[in-house]
Formats: sequence, structure tokens, C-alpha cells
Amino acid sequence: HQIDGVELAQRAVDIFQEYISTQPEDLRERITLEQGWIEAYQPRRPYDYVICAEVLEHVIDPVALLKVARKALKQDGILYVTAPAWRAFNEFSHVRAVEPEALRGWMEEARFTVTGMEEQHIGTQKWRVTCWATPDPTFKEATHGDQEKGENGKTHERQERKVLMP
Repeated sequence: HQIDGVELAQRAVDIFQEYISTQPEDLRERITLEQGWIEAYQPRRPYDYVICAEVLEHVIDPVALLKVARKALKQDGILYVTAPAWRAFNEFSHVRAVEPEALRGWMEEARFTVTGMEEQHIGTQKWRVTCWATPDPTFKEATHGDQEKGENGKTHERQERKVLMP
């Protein structure tokens, strides 16, 4: 697997770089993390999976972020999202709680088809929402295809799995 990540905080990127430098070379070659805004991310390749874990509660425009995820996915790719369904009073980096109904609306606006959604509760309190989605098949021009050209110019099916983690 090839895993690429995007992280806004330079300190987190530095910690990752320090950690990954201690790992075996084959692992170091397959995992990258770059510093930047996910909304500005330009995918270098189509991905089989995009994992957006604990991100949407931090962004002003979640639909813009989800549109980047859609553009990064292969047409048969899968987006996996988790987010808190509550907002703590002392958590200043969260701009919102992510309610399941809102998440479903954002996914549709970003041209995803929701294939699964779960809510986790602690007692009667909503705790977390998890969602799986695929790019809307009627919006093919905005997503990557399943094939790519090889060095010899011939089109072939991709075999290696690619993952993007904002």
C-alpha cells in the first residue's frame, strides 16, 4: 500500500518525520505526510481509499474538503469519515459538532453516495458518527478512473492500493 497524508500543523509533520525515520526503508518509501491545507491538496494519483478521521469538525467548509476527497478517489474508491457528534465546551479547535443529517447533506453536495452510516452513543448522548461513501457515479468527470497509462503507454488495471489521509 502507498499512504499519503496531509497535515496542517508543521509540528505534527515534524513528529511524524522523526518517527518514520526510525522505521524500515520499505515502510518509509510507502508513507508520506506533507504539510498544508487539505482543501488545497492536489492529488498526484487516484486513490482507492480516502480516510477523513476527526477532520470535518475543524474546518469552516466541510463540503470543500469532501470535494477534494472525491477528486482524489478512483471512481470505485471509498471515502471513510469519522467525526464527533458533540462539541465540548473547552475544545476551541472544533467549529462544529457533526450531526449525521448534516454529514449526509454535505456528502450529497460533494457528489458522494452514502453507502453506510453509524452513530455511536454513550448512554443517550450521541458521541460519534461514522460514514462510508463512494463517488456519485453520475458525476464521473470529476473523479479518477480505474485505469492509468503505464510507462509503455498502454492502459492497464491498477493493482497497487492507494490511500489518502487528511
